[in-house]
Amino acid sequence: MRLNIQSVKSLINKIKMISLISIISGLFLLSGCGKYESTFKSYDLVVAKVNAEMANGTDGYITINIGKDVSEEDLSNINYSIDTMQGNVTSITTYKKSALSDSRKVKLTIERADAMYVYDHILDGKEIPPDKTKAKELSEVCEKILKNLIKSGMSDYEKELAIHDYIVDNCSYGLSKEKDDSEYSAYGVLINHKAVCSGYASAMNLLLNCAGVDSEVISGKAFSLNSSDKKIENHAWNLVRIDGEWYHLDATWDDPVGESDALSHEFFNIPDSIMKKTHTWDVSKYRKCSHMEYNYYKYKGAYISDLTSLENYLKVQIMNGQDKVDCVLNNLDIDENDLMFLYGIDRVKTVGYSMSDQSEYRILVVYINRPQ
Repeated sequence: MRLNIQSVKSLINKIKMISLISIISGLFLLSGCGKYESTFKSYDLVVAKVNAEMANGTDGYITINIGKDVSEEDLSNINYSIDTMQGNVTSITTYKKSALSDSRKVKLTIERADAMYVYDHILDGKEIPPDKTKAKELSEVCEKILKNLIKSGMSDYEKELAIHDYIVDNCSYGLSKEKDDSEYSAYGVLINHKAVCSGYASAMNLLLNCAGVDSEVISGKAFSLNSSDKKIENHAWNLVRIDGEWYHLDATWDDPVGESDALSHEFFNIPDSIMKKTHTWDVSKYRKCSHMEYNYYKYKGAYISDLTSLENYLKVQIMNGQDKVDCVLNNLDIDENDLMFLYGIDRVKTVGYSMSDQSEYRILVVYINRPQ
């Protein structure tokens, strides 16, 4: 068989084209199963990707490329940052860095949260899959809690307060003894009664939404509850909408470590201006909170700005039989001499008190000892 010059040129061009296609195909395969994959260059972008996958109902693994600025420590803490109402990352596998870039491939296994199955079941009547035994257990407990706490005619504020107090009274901060990561979820709070901040926030979120109160989980940073050196750590809490306005609610910080009987309301419905003293977050990502009407202390008339009002408030509460009284001192500085009047109240034997650090939002707690 003889080939003329034109046929040879045509054959060479075909070979070049096939080679080019093979090279391009190889590049696409290197970038991920025949399609181009974006590189997530920051931790926030990785968190956003995982949240988006969970919102779409992902229950399995995803594989993504991450940039050099996303550290292994960042990835290990991802459950502090994602929306644990939707799910958790249960395992992370990091592959070698790409030869073509500074990115590396990471496999993240996502387990859809039991809370989502519970939410769908309670609000929409959807059946929980037979293999989701923890979700069924959690659903039964949630329905029982809501039946006991939520009464006909309650306002959203009253529902929020009842759920908050139940969680703080029935859960303690810490890791699960079973080492099953349940402390990051509503299951840890409501079943095991042991959780970290994301568990508290997830449980609040689940019960509030099932009770008809709008709530979201917010991720940021705050001082460590276990640190005396004010170490900043990843943290999660809630945004709650009451009467059309949004407020910060941090049930974790209202349940002080080492004080099992201390039910606090210091972080119950506070605005950005107060929350930012102890917490940080990306304000561009979350709703603005600027109101005080449904702050716990403001709502119950315990937001005190002068000594006369303080004396009147404490007298009324103690004479009504309260042995522990708390209130907010709004830019009001006091010392033990300002509380000496309490000894003039009938049957008051000794008086103790404590105050938080924030001058414009200082929590005063007064303890009264009466003779038996």
